[in-house]
Amino acid sequence: MYLVDDLYKRHGSKLCLELVAGEGGLRQRIKVPEVQRPGLSLSGYLKSPARRRILIFGRVEMEYLRDLDRETRVSRLESILTPITPAVIVARRYRPSKELSSICEKRNIPLFRSSMTTMNLLSK
Repeated sequence: MYLVDDLYKRHGSKLCLELVAGEGGLRQRIKVPEVQRPGLSLSGYLKSPARRRILIFGRVEMEYLRDLDRETRVSRLESILTPITPAVIVARRYRPSKELSSICEKRNIPLFRSSMTTMNLLSK
């Protein structure tokens, strides 16, 4: 069984991970060892959500969220961040929004911030 804590301890420095919120979820199991960018899911298309995968928010996702009004932003984030989401990583040193941090903290989903580009995170 591979936990989010294992990922953080073994690869955190290599991936430049900094834990921002959701520390209570570090014991969450990673059932699907894959990552996904939540672009289409953030737009409201939820037919094939990647709820069991680690989600990586890059520049496009962060700018898209910033352009939404607060109510829509919260609604979209709540629809994709479920208790079975193992972790979220925000790339490029972007500061996670208050809403993203709050939802991750409330649902015990570890939220990390990385200085790496989205593509580098995806490839590693």
